[in-house]
Amino acid sequence: MERFLKAGFALREDIIKVQHNCKATGFWVKKSKLYNFILIMHEHLFVFQKSAAATSPKADYRDENEQ
Repeated sequence: MERFLKAGFALREDIIKVQHNCKATGFWVKKSKLYNFILIMHEHLFVFQKSAAATSPKADYRDENEQ
């Protein structure tokens, strides 16, 4: 998300998507303990809007470490 904000995009909405049939399902609870993985409870979906700076052909969206 930070890369998009630094590149000039504006955050319009943060949608939180709840994962169903995960924690409440005994099957997955047992599997997560058996194979040592964490169940995902929710995830964020970010909606951005382009600005004039973000549409510039010279804009560089890469992280400093990737260059």
